[in-house]
This record gives sequence, C-alpha cells and structure tokens, in this order.
Amino acid sequence: MKKNNKNSVAGLLILVGLLAIVASYLLVYQKFIEKADTLNAQCVTMEADIAKYEQWEANRETYVAETEEMKGEIAAVVNEFPSFALPEDDIKMTYELDNIAGANYLFFNSLAFADPTAIYTCDYSAADAVAQESNVVMDISSAYPKYTLYQLTSSLGFNATYEGSKNMVSRIYQQATRKGIDSLALNYDSSTGVLAGNVTMNSYYLYGSDKPYAQPNLLPIQKGTENPFGSLEEYDMNAVPTEEEAAEESAQ
Repeated sequence: MKKNNKNSVAGLLILVGLLAIVASYLLVYQKFIEKADTLNAQCVTMEADIAKYEQWEANRETYVAETEEMKGEIAAVVNEFPSFALPEDDIKMTYELDNIAGANYLFFNSLAFADPTAIYTCDYSAADAVAQESNVVMDISSAYPKYTLYQLTSSLGFNATYEGSKNMVSRIYQQATRKGIDSLALNYDSSTGVLAGNVTMNSYYLYGSDKPYAQPNLLPIQKGTENPFGSLEEYDMNAVPTEEEAAEESAQ
C-alpha cells in the first residue's frame, strides 16, 4: 500500500514537473520566441534602411553639388522678376515712351489698370511627400520661400504712326522689369492720318523674395494736369522744331 502511495506521489510530481515545463514554455519561452521574431523583422527593415542611408552617404557630395546648382538656377530666375509692381511703374514707363518717341509720333490718351492677380504659387507638397516617404524629418514647405507670381494688367490707348507703334512695342519688351504684351489693336484714323490703337500689357512680379522694390520717381510728371504724359494736345508731324526745341530735345 505504501509502495502504491509512493508511486502515486512520484507520478504526481512528474506530472507537476511536466506542467511546469509546459507553462514555462508557454509563458516565458514563447514570449521570447515572439520577441525574437519581431526583432528579426525589425533587423531586416533596419538593414534595408542602413543600405539606403549608406547609398545616400556615398552620393552625398553629388547631392550637395546638385542642390547648390539648383539653388543658383532658382536665384537666377527669381532675380529676373521684380519683387513688387504698382500702377506708378507703368505710368512712369508710359511717360518715358511718350517723351522719347522723337520723330516716331506716339501719343497716349488713356491708361487703365486691373487689380493684380496671383497666377502661380510655389507648392512644396510633392517634396514633402518624398521626404516623408524617405523618413526624412524636414518640413520643406516651412524651410523654403513660398514665392507667388502676380500679374498686373494695364490697358493703354494711343495714337501713333506705324513706326511709332513698332517703336512702342520694342521698348516695352526692352524694359528691365518683366513685361509682356497680351494684345495689340490698330486702326487707321482718317481724321488724324495716323493709327488709333490699344495695347494690353502685363507686368509680372514675384512676391516673397528679399529683393528690394524700387519705387519709381514721378517728379517729371506734373500733378493735377489733364495731360500727365507731357504730350501736346495737337501734334503736327510735319512741323519743323525751332532751334530752342531742338536743343531741348537733344538735352533729353
């Protein structure tokens, strides 16, 4: 009887030991296995990232050189545009065109402006997406200037000879600031013997750059006059200037 009890106790102890082993496996070893699998998966991802970063590091000098080159190209384009533009700029330009026409008769009789409109704004969302995909911690939209290109449209009415009209178009495109002609209409005016025309001109400026705006000097233009561009109300294309007028024109 005692022997049977001993065998039962031994069997129970063996069973308890087996249960302890199974429990240890389930509670401890299995968790280590799962953690090891997770770490192995992370190592695979890290190895891929390390390979990518090593490739970036190997090409770092190329990236830096290309970035500096691109910065130079961007700066060159930005420098082509004024930082701001006002109707005064076109008034000044019109005054100059009207007073340097010389023998090529040109007389402006109206000038109207439209409100400036934004036609393009820099969008860095695509670059931000690439940075996020590459796990690069950088807010490109905040790090770089947000340029906005504006268009200021003006409409000029004028009377001119054919040569005077061509001279006007040429000089508009010779302006240091960014300008372009959107439309040009010419009609023969039998009452004056010259062309009556209208030109729609666009001026462009890039807002957001650190380029200073130079406000035009309008001192030569008389305030309160009905003839702001300094043209004569009546112009005789065949008139011979006096010596005094010729000297004054030469001095200009």
